[in-house]
Amino acid sequence: MLPKISEEMFETLAVTRDTSVRHFKEMMELLKSENPIIYDMIDTAEDCIAAQEIPKMPPEQIASFYYVHGMMFVYWLLRSQAEIDDLNKTWGD
Repeated sequence: MLPKISEEMFETLAVTRDTSVRHFKEMMELLKSENPIIYDMIDTAEDCIAAQEIPKMPPEQIASFYYVHGMMFVYWLLRSQAEIDDLNKTWGD
């Protein structure tokens, strides 16, 4: 079962989220080790998008680029909330 994302979790990650290339690569490596099938799907989409430079992309490809980043953010939210839920079960709310 997927964890329910709390308002606090979303606000914290939305504010602190690093949108740099470095952060995206770190999240991709984490995803690769934890969930290789989803990693392959996102990596394939990212490779297709990366074949062109963003300024030269038609609007629908730019939208796809942000879609891939959005998928990573959702994965990060779910993963972070699951960690917090586990800690709360172990140590109490």
